[in-house]
Formats: sequence, C-alpha cells, structure tokens
Amino acid sequence: MQEVLPNVFLGPLQVARNNATLHANRITLLIPVRTPNTARFLSVPKDHDGRTWPAFCVDIQHDQIMTWFYKVFSRVKEEVERGGRVFIYCENGNGLSAAMCVALVMDTRLYPFYFPMMLMQYPGRWDYRTAREFVQRKRYSIDIPDWARFAVEVCSPV
Repeated sequence: MQEVLPNVFLGPLQVARNNATLHANRITLLIPVRTPNTARFLSVPKDHDGRTWPAFCVDIQHDQIMTWFYKVFSRVKEEVERGGRVFIYCENGNGLSAAMCVALVMDTRLYPFYFPMMLMQYPGRWDYRTAREFVQRKRYSIDIPDWARFAVEVCSPV
C-alpha cells in the first residue's frame, strides 16, 4: 500500500481485506476497480464489527474505463476535501487501480499545492508519461493493461 498522492493510496486486494492496515492508515473510503471477471472476489470487505466499509465501486464493463475517470476524480476530491483518506485497489494493485491513479495524477487541479514545480512546466494537466512515472516512483510494480493505458492517454480525466 503506497501513498501516491496526499491521502490517496494504491495497493492490492490483500490490503483491503486487512482491517488493521486500513485502520492504521485511517482510510475512510475504499475504491475497488473491478471488471466482470474480478467483481465476485473484489467485493467490499467488512470491518471488525461486521459493517461494510464505505466504498465507491468502479465496475468496468467491456473495457469502458473512460466513463469512470470523472466519477472517481469527483468522489476522491470530495473525500479528500472532507479530510478523508482513500484507498484505490484492484486484484494486485498494479493494473486498473494504477490506471485510475495515473488519471488522477494527470489532472493537477486535485492537488495544486503538491505540484508547484510541475505546474510551471505543465500548466493544468500532466501528460500520460509524466503521470505514469510519478505513480511508478511510488509503486514500482505497476503494469497497466494496454487498453487502459490507451484510454488514459487519449482521454482527459476531467
């Protein structure tokens, strides 16, 4: 589990199932990124008391990841502005959830204070390569599928 942006974490399903880790990092919202093949085992986990964690599920149908960029961006921004902490995950934390994090990083309006030097070089928005390298420095093992990479490259997240 790595913090890719302030209060936004990226990681695998195993971390989402570990209540102690989620509580230790004060996570307030889970965002599972799922496909029809992974939805059955990427369900939202339950807390110690049996209640389901607060979650915003991203269910990608037929490789339509682009339709989720703005929804995820809005929900993450809302949670972070309230002082919350978000954990974005998929099966291994390296594929689709990493693509969502790259899309978040591409739009610097979420964290303008975090990127002052980059805002001077790339006002308003980072390109895919810069954003991917930024996320990869936080979580070195990312491996975004080609179809998701193409969607992130050609589509503005917001």
